[in-house]
Amino acid sequence: MLRPERAAGKAPARPKSVRGGQGAAQVGQGAPGSQSAGAPSAARLYSRPMPAALSFVQVRRRFGRLAVLGGVSGAVGAGEALLVTGRNGAGKSTLLRCLAGLLAPDSGTIDFREDAAAPPLDAAARRRSVGLVAPDLAFYGELTAAENLAFFARLRGLGPERGDELLRRLELPPDRPAAAMSSGMRQRLRWAWALLHRPSLLLLDEPFQNLDAAGVEITRRLLAEHLAPGLANPAAPSEPAGIAGPTPGTCLAPGAAPATGPGIGSAGIAPGPAPATAPATTPGIAPTGIAAPGLAVVANPVPLEIGHVAASLDLDA
Repeated sequence: MLRPERAAGKAPARPKSVRGGQGAAQVGQGAPGSQSAGAPSAARLYSRPMPAALSFVQVRRRFGRLAVLGGVSGAVGAGEALLVTGRNGAGKSTLLRCLAGLLAPDSGTIDFREDAAAPPLDAAARRRSVGLVAPDLAFYGELTAAENLAFFARLRGLGPERGDELLRRLELPPDRPAAAMSSGMRQRLRWAWALLHRPSLLLLDEPFQNLDAAGVEITRRLLAEHLAPGLANPAAPSEPAGIAGPTPGTCLAPGAAPATGPGIGSAGIAPGPAPATAPATTPGIAPTGIAAPGLAVVANPVPLEIGHVAASLDLDA
Protein backbone atom coordinates (compact mmCIF):
# COMPACT_ATOMS: atom_id res chain seq x y z
CA MET A 1 0.00 0.00 0.00
CA LEU A 2 1.39 3.37 -0.99
CA ARG A 3 1.59 6.03 1.70
CA PRO A 4 1.26 9.67 0.56
CA GLU A 5 4.55 10.65 2.19
CA ARG A 6 6.33 7.97 0.13
CA ALA A 7 4.68 9.22 -3.04
CA ALA A 8 5.76 12.77 -2.14
CA GLY A 9 9.25 11.82 -1.11
CA LYS A 10 10.90 -13.11 -21.58
CA ALA A 11 9.12 -12.25 -24.76
CA PRO A 12 10.24 -9.24 -26.76
CA ALA A 13 8.12 -6.16 -26.33
CA ARG A 14 5.74 -5.25 -29.13
CA PRO A 15 5.54 -1.79 -30.69
CA LYS A 16 3.26 0.78 -29.07
CA SER A 17 0.56 2.32 -31.27
CA VAL A 18 0.12 6.05 -31.05
CA ARG A 19 -2.34 8.75 -32.01
CA GLY A 20 -1.37 12.38 -31.79
CA GLY A 21 -3.31 15.61 -31.94
CA GLN A 22 -2.55 18.61 -34.11
CA GLY A 23 0.57 20.39 -32.88
CA ALA A 24 0.65 18.02 -29.93
CA ALA A 25 3.11 15.79 -28.19
CA GLN A 26 3.95 12.56 -29.97
CA VAL A 27 4.73 9.22 -28.39
CA GLY A 28 5.92 5.87 -29.62
CA GLN A 29 8.33 2.98 -29.44
CA GLY A 30 11.83 4.22 -30.16
CA ALA A 31 14.81 2.28 -31.39
CA PRO A 32 17.35 1.33 -28.71
CA GLY A 33 19.53 4.29 -27.85
CA SER A 34 17.36 6.72 -29.79
CA GLN A 35 17.18 10.32 -28.62
CA SER A 36 14.56 13.02 -28.86
CA ALA A 37 15.03 15.08 -31.99
CA GLY A 38 14.70 18.55 -30.48
CA ALA A 39 15.18 21.83 -32.28
CA PRO A 40 18.51 23.67 -31.92
CA SER A 41 19.02 25.58 -28.71
CA ALA A 42 18.04 29.22 -28.83
CA ALA A 43 19.00 32.06 -26.53
CA ARG A 44 16.44 32.82 -23.87
CA LEU A 45 15.30 36.38 -24.43
CA TYR A 46 13.12 36.90 -21.38
CA SER A 47 13.31 35.99 -17.72
CA ARG A 48 9.80 34.53 -17.74
CA PRO A 49 9.88 30.78 -16.99
CA MET A 50 9.29 28.45 -19.90
CA PRO A 51 6.35 26.03 -19.62
CA ALA A 52 6.84 22.74 -17.84
CA ALA A 53 7.53 19.72 -20.04
CA LEU A 54 7.86 15.95 -19.71
CA SER A 55 9.50 13.48 -22.05
CA PHE A 56 10.55 9.87 -21.60
CA VAL A 57 12.55 7.71 -24.00
CA GLN A 58 12.88 3.92 -24.14
CA VAL A 59 11.70 3.33 -20.56
CA ARG A 60 12.05 -0.35 -19.70
CA ARG A 61 11.15 -2.18 -16.52
CA ARG A 62 11.18 -5.85 -15.58
CA PHE A 63 10.05 -7.72 -12.50
CA GLY A 64 12.24 -10.80 -12.52
CA ARG A 65 11.56 -12.58 -15.81
CA LEU A 66 8.44 -10.56 -16.51
CA ALA A 67 9.02 -7.64 -18.88
CA VAL A 68 6.33 -5.05 -18.09
CA LEU A 69 7.63 -2.05 -20.01
CA GLY A 70 9.51 -2.87 -23.19
CA GLY A 71 10.82 0.51 -24.33
CA VAL A 72 8.11 3.15 -24.01
CA SER A 73 8.63 6.71 -25.24
CA GLY A 74 6.49 9.82 -25.11
CA ALA A 75 6.34 13.54 -24.51
CA VAL A 76 3.77 16.06 -23.35
CA GLY A 77 3.87 19.81 -22.85
CA ALA A 78 2.10 22.44 -20.78
CA GLY A 79 -1.67 22.55 -21.25
CA GLU A 80 -1.70 19.00 -22.60
CA ALA A 81 -2.59 15.51 -21.38
CA LEU A 82 -1.12 12.20 -22.48
CA LEU A 83 -3.64 9.36 -22.30
CA VAL A 84 -2.15 5.91 -21.57
CA THR A 85 -4.44 2.93 -22.10
CA GLY A 86 -4.08 -0.83 -21.90
CA ARG A 87 -5.50 -3.93 -20.31
CA ASN A 88 -4.92 -4.80 -16.66
CA GLY A 89 -1.25 -5.71 -16.27
CA ALA A 90 -0.13 -3.85 -19.40
CA GLY A 91 2.21 -1.59 -17.38
CA LYS A 92 0.21 1.63 -16.94
CA SER A 93 0.75 1.90 -13.19
CA THR A 94 4.39 0.85 -13.56
CA LEU A 95 4.97 3.64 -16.08
CA LEU A 96 3.38 6.25 -13.82
CA ARG A 97 5.43 5.05 -10.85
CA CYS A 98 8.60 5.43 -12.92
CA LEU A 99 7.57 8.93 -13.99
CA ALA A 100 6.80 9.86 -10.37
CA GLY A 101 10.22 8.71 -9.17
CA LEU A 102 8.74 5.93 -7.04
CA LEU A 103 10.20 3.15 -9.18
CA ALA A 104 13.53 3.15 -11.00
CA PRO A 105 13.37 2.02 -14.63
CA ASP A 106 15.88 -0.61 -15.73
CA SER A 107 16.88 1.62 -18.61
CA GLY A 108 15.73 4.68 -20.50
CA THR A 109 15.54 8.36 -19.64
CA ILE A 110 12.87 10.47 -17.95
CA ASP A 111 13.16 14.21 -18.41
CA PHE A 112 10.74 16.38 -16.43
CA ARG A 113 11.29 20.10 -16.00
CA GLU A 114 9.02 22.45 -14.10
CA ASP A 115 10.71 25.19 -16.11
CA ALA A 116 11.75 23.91 -19.53
CA ALA A 117 14.87 26.10 -19.39
CA ALA A 118 16.03 24.50 -16.12
CA PRO A 119 17.81 21.17 -15.66
CA PRO A 120 15.59 18.06 -15.44
CA LEU A 121 14.52 16.89 -12.00
CA ASP A 122 16.00 13.70 -10.59
CA ALA A 123 13.82 10.96 -9.11
CA ALA A 124 13.83 12.43 -5.58
CA ALA A 125 12.84 15.86 -6.86
CA ARG A 126 10.09 14.36 -9.03
CA ARG A 127 8.65 12.61 -5.97
CA ARG A 128 8.39 15.98 -4.21
CA SER A 129 7.07 17.79 -7.27
CA VAL A 130 4.39 15.71 -8.98
CA GLY A 131 0.78 15.26 -7.93
CA LEU A 132 -0.23 11.59 -7.92
CA VAL A 133 -3.64 9.95 -7.85
CA ALA A 134 -3.29 6.17 -7.51
CA PRO A 135 -5.63 3.39 -6.33
CA ASP A 136 -3.22 2.20 -3.62
CA LEU A 137 -2.64 5.65 -2.11
CA ALA A 138 -3.66 5.31 1.56
CA PHE A 139 -4.25 7.83 4.34
CA TYR A 140 -4.13 7.75 8.14
CA GLY A 141 -7.45 6.21 9.08
CA GLU A 142 -7.62 7.75 12.55
CA LEU A 143 -7.17 11.28 11.16
CA THR A 144 -9.98 13.27 9.60
CA ALA A 145 -9.86 14.47 6.01
CA ALA A 146 -8.84 17.95 7.19
CA GLU A 147 -6.20 16.56 9.54
CA ASN A 148 -4.69 14.37 6.84
CA LEU A 149 -4.36 17.31 4.45
CA ALA A 150 -3.09 19.63 7.20
CA PHE A 151 -0.40 17.08 8.10
CA PHE A 152 0.85 16.80 4.55
CA ALA A 153 0.60 20.56 4.05
CA ARG A 154 2.94 21.06 7.03
CA LEU A 155 5.39 18.59 5.52
CA ARG A 156 5.48 20.81 2.45
CA GLY A 157 5.70 24.02 4.46
CA LEU A 158 2.18 25.08 3.49
CA GLY A 159 -0.66 26.48 5.52
CA PRO A 160 -4.03 24.74 5.90
CA GLU A 161 -5.92 27.11 3.59
CA ARG A 162 -5.26 25.17 0.39
CA GLY A 163 -6.47 21.92 1.97
CA ASP A 164 -9.62 23.60 3.24
CA GLU A 165 -10.28 25.00 -0.24
CA LEU A 166 -9.89 21.58 -1.88
CA LEU A 167 -12.17 19.90 0.66
CA ARG A 168 -14.86 22.45 -0.24
CA ARG A 169 -14.30 21.99 -3.97
CA LEU A 170 -14.45 18.21 -3.67
CA GLU A 171 -17.44 18.35 -1.30
CA LEU A 172 -15.71 16.26 1.37
CA PRO A 173 -16.72 16.49 5.06
CA PRO A 174 -13.56 17.81 6.78
CA ASP A 175 -14.29 16.16 10.13
CA ARG A 176 -14.84 12.60 8.87
CA PRO A 177 -12.04 10.13 9.67
CA ALA A 178 -10.42 8.58 6.62
CA ALA A 179 -11.24 5.11 7.95
CA ALA A 180 -14.95 5.99 7.89
CA MET A 181 -14.94 7.18 4.27
CA SER A 182 -16.45 5.28 1.38
CA SER A 183 -14.20 4.25 -1.51
CA GLY A 184 -15.52 7.15 -3.57
CA MET A 185 -14.82 9.67 -0.80
CA ARG A 186 -11.28 8.32 -0.42
CA GLN A 187 -10.81 8.81 -4.16
CA ARG A 188 -11.85 12.45 -3.78
CA LEU A 189 -9.36 12.80 -0.93
CA ARG A 190 -6.62 11.41 -3.21
CA TRP A 191 -7.41 14.20 -5.66
CA ALA A 192 -7.17 16.76 -2.86
CA TRP A 193 -3.80 15.37 -1.78
CA ALA A 194 -2.47 15.39 -5.36
CA LEU A 195 -3.48 19.03 -5.91
CA LEU A 196 -2.44 20.27 -2.47
CA HIS A 197 0.87 21.86 -3.53
CA ARG A 198 -0.33 23.07 -6.97
CA PRO A 199 1.92 20.72 -8.98
CA SER A 200 2.71 21.41 -12.60
CA LEU A 201 2.52 17.67 -13.44
CA LEU A 202 -0.41 15.43 -12.49
CA LEU A 203 -0.02 11.65 -12.79
CA LEU A 204 -3.49 10.12 -12.70
CA ASP A 205 -3.87 6.34 -12.43
CA GLU A 206 -7.54 5.43 -13.05
CA PRO A 207 -8.51 8.86 -11.68
CA PHE A 208 -12.31 8.41 -11.81
CA GLN A 209 -12.36 5.01 -10.10
CA ASN A 210 -15.23 4.60 -7.58
CA LEU A 211 -16.52 8.15 -8.14
CA ASP A 212 -20.22 8.88 -8.55
CA ALA A 213 -21.51 11.22 -11.26
CA ALA A 214 -21.03 14.29 -9.07
CA GLY A 215 -17.48 13.24 -8.19
CA VAL A 216 -16.59 12.67 -11.83
CA GLU A 217 -17.92 16.11 -12.75
CA ILE A 218 -15.94 17.81 -9.97
CA THR A 219 -12.67 16.05 -10.73
CA ARG A 220 -13.00 16.59 -14.49
CA ARG A 221 -13.41 20.29 -13.82
CA LEU A 222 -10.34 20.31 -11.57
CA LEU A 223 -8.33 18.56 -14.30
CA ALA A 224 -9.52 21.05 -16.91
CA GLU A 225 -8.55 23.95 -14.64
CA HIS A 226 -5.12 22.39 -14.10
CA LEU A 227 -4.51 22.17 -17.85
CA ALA A 228 -6.01 25.57 -18.70
CA PRO A 229 -6.22 27.80 -15.61
CA GLY A 230 -9.15 30.19 -15.74
CA LEU A 231 -10.47 28.71 -18.99
CA ALA A 232 -12.27 25.60 -17.78
CA ASN A 233 -16.04 25.57 -18.12
CA PRO A 234 -18.28 23.46 -15.90
CA ALA A 235 -19.76 20.50 -17.77
CA ALA A 236 -22.59 18.12 -17.12
CA PRO A 237 -21.53 14.59 -16.05
CA SER A 238 -22.49 13.31 -19.49
CA GLU A 239 -20.37 15.98 -21.17
CA PRO A 240 -16.76 15.93 -19.92
CA ALA A 241 -15.12 19.22 -19.10
CA GLY A 242 -12.78 20.64 -21.69
CA ILE A 243 -12.33 19.53 -25.27
CA ALA A 244 -13.24 16.07 -26.51
CA GLY A 245 -10.59 13.37 -26.79
CA PRO A 246 -7.57 13.28 -29.10
CA THR A 247 -7.83 14.78 -32.55
CA PRO A 248 -6.85 12.18 -35.15
CA GLY A 249 -3.35 12.83 -36.41
CA THR A 250 -0.35 11.04 -37.75
CA CYS A 251 0.80 7.81 -36.11
CA LEU A 252 4.43 7.20 -35.30
CA ALA A 253 5.79 4.14 -37.04
CA PRO A 254 7.51 1.54 -34.85
CA GLY A 255 11.15 2.42 -34.37
CA ALA A 256 10.56 6.17 -34.43
CA ALA A 257 11.55 8.43 -31.56
CA PRO A 258 9.47 11.38 -30.32
CA ALA A 259 9.70 14.19 -32.84
CA THR A 260 10.37 16.82 -30.20
CA GLY A 261 12.18 16.95 -26.90
CA PRO A 262 11.62 18.73 -23.61
CA GLY A 263 10.01 22.04 -24.42
CA ILE A 264 7.38 20.50 -26.65
CA GLY A 265 4.36 22.74 -26.61
CA SER A 266 6.59 25.84 -26.44
CA ALA A 267 7.05 26.59 -30.13
CA GLY A 268 9.40 23.63 -30.56
CA ILE A 269 12.44 25.60 -29.39
CA ALA A 270 14.72 24.19 -26.76
CA PRO A 271 15.56 27.25 -24.63
CA GLY A 272 19.04 27.93 -23.36
CA PRO A 273 20.05 28.31 -19.71
CA ALA A 274 18.21 30.85 -17.61
CA PRO A 275 20.06 34.09 -16.94
CA ALA A 276 21.49 34.55 -13.47
CA THR A 277 19.15 37.49 -12.90
CA ALA A 278 15.97 35.48 -13.51
CA PRO A 279 13.53 36.02 -10.63
CA ALA A 280 12.66 33.16 -8.34
CA THR A 281 9.26 31.66 -9.11
CA THR A 282 6.90 29.16 -7.57
CA PRO A 283 6.22 26.08 -9.74
CA GLY A 284 2.94 26.51 -11.58
CA ILE A 285 2.77 30.27 -10.93
CA ALA A 286 3.76 32.69 -13.67
CA PRO A 287 5.47 36.00 -12.79
CA THR A 288 2.15 37.77 -13.30
CA GLY A 289 0.65 35.69 -10.47
CA ILE A 290 -1.59 33.80 -12.89
CA ALA A 291 -1.29 30.04 -12.70
CA ALA A 292 0.64 28.59 -15.65
CA PRO A 293 -0.92 25.69 -17.58
CA GLY A 294 -0.09 22.32 -16.11
CA LEU A 295 0.33 18.96 -17.81
CA ALA A 296 -0.95 15.48 -17.04
CA VAL A 297 -0.44 11.81 -17.79
CA VAL A 298 -3.71 9.88 -17.41
CA ALA A 299 -3.72 6.07 -17.25
CA ASN A 300 -6.93 4.08 -17.68
CA PRO A 301 -7.80 0.60 -18.97
CA VAL A 302 -10.13 2.08 -21.63
CA PRO A 303 -10.01 5.40 -23.50
CA LEU A 304 -11.48 8.40 -21.69
CA GLU A 305 -13.16 11.51 -23.00
CA ILE A 306 -11.04 14.16 -21.31
CA GLY A 307 -10.02 17.62 -22.41
CA HIS A 308 -6.74 18.76 -23.91
CA VAL A 309 -5.57 15.26 -24.91
CA ALA A 310 -2.47 15.77 -27.04
CA ALA A 311 -1.63 12.15 -27.73
CA SER A 312 -2.55 8.61 -26.71
CA LEU A 313 -0.33 5.65 -25.99
CA ASP A 314 -1.82 2.14 -26.13
CA LEU A 315 0.32 -0.32 -24.18
CA ASP A 316 -1.62 -3.23 -25.68
CA ALA A 317 -0.67 -2.43 -29.28
